[in-house]
Amino acid sequence: MTEIADIPRPEVLDPHRPLRRRGTELFEDDRPEVDLLRQALEDSCSYAGQLWLTLNQMREYLLVSLPPDPSAAGAGRVGASPAGPDDVEGWRSWMDAFATTTSVLCGPHGDGGFGFSRARQEYQRRRFRPESSAP
Repeated sequence: MTEIADIPRPEVLDPHRPLRRRGTELFEDDRPEVDLLRQALEDSCSYAGQLWLTLNQMREYLLVSLPPDPSAAGAGRVGASPAGPDDVEGWRSWMDAFATTTSVLCGPHGDGGFGFSRARQEYQRRRFRPESSAP
Protein backbone atom coordinates (compact mmCIF):
# COMPACT_ATOMS: atom_id res chain seq x y z
CA MET A 1 0.00 0.00 0.00
CA THR A 2 1.26 3.47 -0.87
CA GLU A 3 2.02 5.71 2.08
CA ILE A 4 0.70 9.23 2.07
CA ALA A 5 2.66 12.01 3.74
CA ASP A 6 1.04 13.86 6.61
CA ILE A 7 0.40 17.51 5.88
CA PRO A 8 0.57 19.78 8.92
CA ARG A 9 -2.35 22.12 9.50
CA PRO A 10 -1.51 25.55 8.00
CA GLU A 11 -0.79 28.33 10.49
CA VAL A 12 -3.63 30.42 9.01
CA LEU A 13 -6.06 27.97 10.65
CA ASP A 14 -4.57 28.47 14.12
CA PRO A 15 -6.69 31.01 16.04
CA HIS A 16 -3.84 31.43 18.53
CA ARG A 17 -1.12 32.19 15.99
CA PRO A 18 1.02 35.26 16.63
CA LEU A 19 -0.36 38.26 14.78
CA ARG A 20 2.87 40.24 14.84
CA ARG A 21 6.03 38.97 13.18
CA ARG A 22 9.18 39.48 15.21
CA GLY A 23 12.89 38.97 14.74
CA THR A 24 13.45 39.05 10.98
CA GLU A 25 12.03 42.44 9.97
CA LEU A 26 13.84 45.78 10.01
CA PHE A 27 10.98 47.65 11.61
CA GLU A 28 8.69 46.68 14.46
CA ASP A 29 5.07 46.09 13.50
CA ASP A 30 3.23 48.87 15.31
CA ARG A 31 -0.19 48.47 13.69
CA PRO A 32 -3.16 48.63 16.07
CA GLU A 33 -4.50 45.28 17.31
CA VAL A 34 -7.75 45.79 15.40
CA ASP A 35 -5.81 46.04 12.12
CA LEU A 36 -3.89 42.88 12.92
CA LEU A 37 -7.10 41.02 13.70
CA ARG A 38 -8.76 42.30 10.53
CA GLN A 39 -5.79 41.08 8.45
CA ALA A 40 -5.81 37.69 10.21
CA LEU A 41 -9.53 37.33 9.48
CA GLU A 42 -9.02 38.27 5.83
CA ASP A 43 -6.18 35.74 5.54
CA SER A 44 -8.28 32.98 7.13
CA CYS A 45 -11.32 33.78 4.96
CA SER A 46 -9.20 33.85 1.81
CA TYR A 47 -7.82 30.41 2.63
CA ALA A 48 -11.31 29.16 3.47
CA GLY A 49 -12.33 30.27 -0.02
CA GLN A 50 -9.51 28.20 -1.53
CA LEU A 51 -10.60 25.20 0.50
CA TRP A 52 -14.22 25.62 -0.58
CA LEU A 53 -13.31 25.86 -4.28
CA THR A 54 -11.11 22.78 -4.08
CA LEU A 55 -13.72 20.74 -2.24
CA ASN A 56 -16.34 21.81 -4.76
CA GLN A 57 -14.04 20.63 -7.59
CA MET A 58 -13.46 17.36 -5.74
CA ARG A 59 -17.23 16.92 -5.36
CA GLU A 60 -17.62 17.38 -9.14
CA TYR A 61 -14.79 14.91 -9.82
CA LEU A 62 -16.36 12.31 -7.55
CA LEU A 63 -19.76 12.76 -9.21
CA VAL A 64 -18.28 12.40 -12.69
CA SER A 65 -16.37 9.32 -11.50
CA LEU A 66 -19.49 7.37 -10.49
CA PRO A 67 -20.47 4.28 -12.44
CA PRO A 68 -22.92 5.10 -15.22
CA ASP A 69 -26.57 5.72 -14.34
CA PRO A 70 -28.41 2.56 -15.51
CA SER A 71 -31.41 4.66 -16.54
CA ALA A 72 -29.29 6.92 -18.81
CA ALA A 73 -28.14 6.04 -22.30
CA GLY A 74 -24.43 5.58 -23.00
CA ALA A 75 -21.47 4.48 -20.94
CA GLY A 76 -19.51 6.65 -18.56
CA ARG A 77 -16.51 6.44 -16.32
CA VAL A 78 -16.31 3.81 -13.63
CA GLY A 79 -14.88 4.73 -10.26
CA ALA A 80 -12.80 7.67 -9.10
CA SER A 81 -9.59 6.49 -10.73
CA PRO A 82 -8.16 5.84 -14.18
CA ALA A 83 -9.66 2.80 -15.89
CA GLY A 84 -6.22 1.44 -16.75
CA PRO A 85 -2.68 2.33 -17.81
CA ASP A 86 -3.79 3.86 -21.13
CA ASP A 87 -6.65 5.97 -19.74
CA VAL A 88 -4.93 9.33 -20.35
CA GLU A 89 -8.03 11.38 -19.53
CA GLY A 90 -8.61 9.42 -16.32
CA TRP A 91 -4.99 9.86 -15.26
CA ARG A 92 -5.12 13.59 -16.04
CA SER A 93 -8.28 14.02 -13.96
CA TRP A 94 -6.86 11.98 -11.08
CA MET A 95 -3.54 13.83 -11.10
CA ASP A 96 -5.28 17.23 -11.18
CA ALA A 97 -7.59 16.27 -8.31
CA PHE A 98 -4.74 14.88 -6.18
CA ALA A 99 -2.35 17.77 -6.87
CA THR A 100 -4.97 20.48 -6.29
CA THR A 101 -6.19 18.91 -3.06
CA THR A 102 -2.65 18.42 -1.75
CA SER A 103 -1.68 21.98 -2.63
CA VAL A 104 -4.64 23.59 -0.88
CA LEU A 105 -4.18 21.42 2.20
CA CYS A 106 -0.64 22.80 2.54
CA GLY A 107 -1.93 26.31 3.09
CA PRO A 108 -2.77 29.50 1.27
CA HIS A 109 0.60 29.62 -0.49
CA GLY A 110 0.35 26.09 -1.86
CA ASP A 111 2.86 23.29 -1.74
CA GLY A 112 5.55 24.38 -4.19
CA GLY A 113 4.57 21.61 -6.61
CA PHE A 114 4.76 18.74 -4.09
CA GLY A 115 1.23 17.49 -4.87
CA PHE A 116 1.81 17.47 -8.60
CA SER A 117 5.17 15.74 -8.32
CA ARG A 118 3.66 13.09 -6.02
CA ALA A 119 0.74 12.61 -8.44
CA ARG A 120 3.19 12.24 -11.35
CA GLN A 121 5.24 9.73 -9.33
CA GLU A 122 2.14 7.60 -8.68
CA TYR A 123 1.13 7.89 -12.34
CA GLN A 124 4.54 6.71 -13.54
CA ARG A 125 4.67 3.84 -11.03
CA ARG A 126 1.28 2.57 -12.14
CA ARG A 127 1.19 3.41 -15.82
CA PHE A 128 4.60 2.33 -17.05
CA ARG A 129 5.61 -1.26 -16.45
CA PRO A 130 9.36 -1.93 -16.09
CA GLU A 131 10.79 -3.80 -19.09
CA SER A 132 11.88 -6.74 -16.91
CA SER A 133 8.32 -7.49 -15.76
CA ALA A 134 6.70 -7.26 -19.21
CA PRO A 135 5.11 -10.52 -20.40
